[in-house]
Amino acid sequence: MGMSAPLTIVARETRSESGSADLIAVSREGYLLLVKFVHGFHDTDSSGALSQLLGNGSDLWGLRWETFERNVFFSRFQGQHCHDSSLDTCGRLAPGGWGDLDDENFNHIQEHVAEQLESGSFHYVLVGQQFALPTLQTMEYLNDVSGPNFYAVEVVRFRGGGTEALEARVIGGPGHPPSRRKEVRKRATTSDE
Repeated sequence: MGMSAPLTIVARETRSESGSADLIAVSREGYLLLVKFVHGFHDTDSSGALSQLLGNGSDLWGLRWETFERNVFFSRFQGQHCHDSSLDTCGRLAPGGWGDLDDENFNHIQEHVAEQLESGSFHYVLVGQQFALPTLQTMEYLNDVSGPNFYAVEVVRFRGGGTEALEARVIGGPGHPPSRRKEVRKRATTSDE
């Protein structure tokens, strides 16, 4: 996805007007990612999750940094499951996740997140075991006609010899080849001419 590791998870299962956001993360470059896990294999599961992501984005859109920090960040790190009174700002978390981050670099991240909150240009990530072509096509369409970036991350489970492993692959998003459905549509249009 073109971002440096690690991502810092700033919110988990955050409630909003549109429903719960599974994860909200910030990259070292200051990209804000909204992540939704898809549990089913049917297109209705992934298209519903895509709709949920857009709703979560619309809930964050227009927030000021201070409001984001108070309502999203602090709801995780000063909530019932995690209470760290030393975290009086999101910046105090960054050295734990990014190690060498100084004030100037954190200020850059804060400014970039604030710009995204104002514009609504977030990175939307669906994570699931399989995606139907209509969902991938919808994501391609949104990537082509809008400012936000949409990604499909497929999680594949491998089992054998008493061992189990998971592999995550980005299968759709900016810079990825179009889905097969789009190729079929192009061939059909060409043969009609």
